[in-house]
Amino acid sequence: MYGPFASGLKNFWLVTQIWITNPEEDFLQQLIKEVTGMEDVGEAIMWLENCNWDLLSAIKTALPQEMNDQDRMLQTGLGDTSQVTTNGVPVTISSDFIEMPSTSGDSHKNTPSLHIHVFYLNNEIKVQVPESLTVGCLKTIIYSEAGVPPCQQELTGWLEEPMSDTVPLSKLSLPSVVYLKLNQRKGDTVIADQHGDSLMEVVDNSETIYVLKIYDELNNKEYNLKLPGDRNVAQVKADTFTLTDIPARHQIWCGWPENITDDSKLFELDLDQPFHCLTVQSSNVVEESPLNNSVISISSTDTTPPSPIFIDLADTDSSPEDFEDASEGFAVEEEMFNDITPRASRPSPLIPDNVDDETAGSVHFIDGYNQRYGHSAPSFFPGTLEDAIKEACFRPARERRMLAIYLHHDGSVLTNVFCTELLGFETVLQTFANYFVVWGWDITNQGNREMFLSSVTRLLGSTVTETVQSISIDLLPALVIISRSRANTELLNVIYGNIGINELLTMLIHAVDVFTEIQETESKEEEERAAREKIKSEQDRAYQASLQLDRAKDEAKKQQMLLQSQEEERIKKEQELEEERRKAERLAVESQLPEEPSDDDQVITFRFRPPKGEMFERKFLPLNKLQVLFNYLLVKGYRVEEYKLISPWPRRELSSLDGETLLRDIGLCAQETIILEER
Repeated sequence: MYGPFASGLKNFWLVTQIWITNPEEDFLQQLIKEVTGMEDVGEAIMWLENCNWDLLSAIKTALPQEMNDQDRMLQTGLGDTSQVTTNGVPVTISSDFIEMPSTSGDSHKNTPSLHIHVFYLNNEIKVQVPESLTVGCLKTIIYSEAGVPPCQQELTGWLEEPMSDTVPLSKLSLPSVVYLKLNQRKGDTVIADQHGDSLMEVVDNSETIYVLKIYDELNNKEYNLKLPGDRNVAQVKADTFTLTDIPARHQIWCGWPENITDDSKLFELDLDQPFHCLTVQSSNVVEESPLNNSVISISSTDTTPPSPIFIDLADTDSSPEDFEDASEGFAVEEEMFNDITPRASRPSPLIPDNVDDETAGSVHFIDGYNQRYGHSAPSFFPGTLEDAIKEACFRPARERRMLAIYLHHDGSVLTNVFCTELLGFETVLQTFANYFVVWGWDITNQGNREMFLSSVTRLLGSTVTETVQSISIDLLPALVIISRSRANTELLNVIYGNIGINELLTMLIHAVDVFTEIQETESKEEEERAAREKIKSEQDRAYQASLQLDRAKDEAKKQQMLLQSQEEERIKKEQELEEERRKAERLAVESQLPEEPSDDDQVITFRFRPPKGEMFERKFLPLNKLQVLFNYLLVKGYRVEEYKLISPWPRRELSSLDGETLLRDIGLCAQETIILEER
């Protein structure tokens, strides 16, 4: 009976779906006749019952084993539908393949679909299929794209390994985006996808570079991580937290090998190459339902994946036969489960509610902003508002820039568009980079808002504070433009979030024009002031140099006077000593000097004429020695060593004679004049 069944098979996919959605007896009889070619409907039904009503399994059983895969696929073609040749393999697919009927009759339009990515030979096959599709039908689609027959396909990456190709995808608890890896089976051998164009840079196991394709279901984003083999799972979770903002303790993973821990290193795991596909979601948004029974959460204390949760039919009033036949009745429940979707998670604030100070809040803001909106963002200043004001405004006029305070609020519907479309616009970024210091703050939380207003009041005054307080949430985000003019830091403009890119550029350019004009004026004033200060400084330096010179002269004069005074003091002391010595000498000589003789005696009268002063005279005996004359003059203060004794007629110098010579022997007259001359 297998021969007629195989030869009569045509348009298998179409009629199978018709049978699933139309189980009425009359249509089933017509279907069996068309599929099997049997006129005896009872015999065909008995044959299907022997196969547990599994048509795909029955078809595989009915086809001859020696038939090659390509002939088998050609015999299971879709009749009169169009043929598609992919990779040299002709596969016919019905025109209504994508919009296939579901088990809920007219509700098939609302059947959820899956986005499936299949990686094979360095190629990525992307298909979108309904959840009601079976694994076998998915393999048929893959066959049309990759050219690998279904019987040779080895698909890895399932959250829950399908027991057979007849299992619908909806029963495998798959996420909305599925990543699978295709290997080709040759007999009992599976040929893995090994090719030279691998993304792996293999040195040894610990130095292998692994590429993890991580799909974030919370944010509907995909990330590619290239990590060394010695990186452990805990570090991957930490890196994922940086990308997705899902804390490691809340991360629920799909796609890891079994029996792993946070300490497991990548090179120790059996990861797919050249990349391994993973899915992560947050435990805060995952519903505990049978649809999520295959989600694996990894923690350091519990390394065993949770057991799948199944529906226990023993507590229901239905029998297994009723469950198999009640396709329409079950459709309602299927729709109920399809309506279960993860709750939308509110994004984490850019600044935590319990931030300690502005510096920490600024760093949190920059990290959160770049993570949420990408790195095509303004270069925010990291630090306090006071530091940002100093960086922008308290500089020389030529180096001065405007301060743009970006106020963020997650409660405004304008936030996402303003951040992604306006602040990420290239011309806006260039304008910020050239003319602004941009400082950002998130005022979503009341505590952070009060911290910001306190700083604004202290640094910018009450006018700016009142302006910021008057901005409603509907107008946020906003850019508060601050500039410095005439030694005053003041509000230049406020740009609200309810504008377009052209208006934003116009307002920024206007602010730049006003600021440039002020900057040019103040720059000239600063240059003139600097020139005056330079001249004054030079004059001050010249004055100080002159003053220093005068001080040096005065100091030298004082030093000279001091030396002179010391010299005079020394001379005076020497003179006093000399005077003392001469006095002592005079006294000694005076005591030895003979008395002046009287007129009665024969005497020689000497009249002495000193250089200064009056003449004086004295009588000496002729028998007196010349030394007595010298001693007399010494007593009078005229030392022979200092004065010459000149006899005018005949002129001769008596002081040059020997002191022992007698006066009579000199040939002097009775009266003789002696001139005293200084030597």
